[in-house]
Amino acid sequence: MGARVTKGPEEYDISLTAPRGTEYMFRHISVTGTEALMLTAVVAHGTTILMNAACEPEIPHLAEFLNQSGARIEGAGTHTIKITGTGGTLLQPPAPFSVLPDRIEAASFLLLGAALGKNITITDCVPDHVRSLIEVLREAGVSVHIAGTSMVVRKPKMLRSISVRTHEYPGFVTDFQAPFAVLMTQAHGQSTIFETIFDGRFHYIEDLNRMGAHITIHNPHRIAVEGPTALRGREIESPDLRAGLGFVLAALIADGRSTINTIYFIDRGYECIDARLRSLGAFIERV
Repeated sequence: MGARVTKGPEEYDISLTAPRGTEYMFRHISVTGTEALMLTAVVAHGTTILMNAACEPEIPHLAEFLNQSGARIEGAGTHTIKITGTGGTLLQPPAPFSVLPDRIEAASFLLLGAALGKNITITDCVPDHVRSLIEVLREAGVSVHIAGTSMVVRKPKMLRSISVRTHEYPGFVTDFQAPFAVLMTQAHGQSTIFETIFDGRFHYIEDLNRMGAHITIHNPHRIAVEGPTALRGREIESPDLRAGLGFVLAALIADGRSTINTIYFIDRGYECIDARLRSLGAFIERV
């Protein structure tokens, strides 16, 4: 697209004065990569074709915002996106424009409700955006009732184990993986979780086992969870955003008191999570 990129020891130096359209095939589907090239292509000279692009709901939503601002984007939400550049003409953003509800946060509260809840209602969400998780939870015995932009979830009398494989949207997304593994520690039987998107996403397993879970790491991409097991409270370090939420769920399930450190990871993705959980009856405080 005409950029000059120099890689330093700790930084990239990027110069792009007059971007030009191009055809680009993503080797691996990337949400952030798709969004970044879309944002560059809308003001480029000529046409850009993005192939093997991400299809997550945020992609067509961004395209809708950009199109309302004067861009010309076609195919967003499919694996091939065509962007006709403005040739350097600046866009004029619309006002107002409503941002999508956070589907990962909605999924996280579904998992919390499946483990602990009695008729927990999640409002102002888009249930279709978490359809893969809803179907998995229903197969595990969890009741999930959808009414427009709300979902009601209820903990089952007996939670059944179920195996999952992470996948790009609309599949079972990798962000569900850690809290789902915690949920499976309470299910009857053995479940297998196969992580296909990222390496190093099972760093939290050792701490869960110290809490009493029976989880076997077969390789960097596959674990087996035996349940149900009684979890015990302990002090743990949050290694990342989604594992941090998984630790919150594990602490709520466990007997005794737990302390979760490095919560700035959790705060990145969940606004006032402690206050909202207290409103649901949880004993949780920020110290």
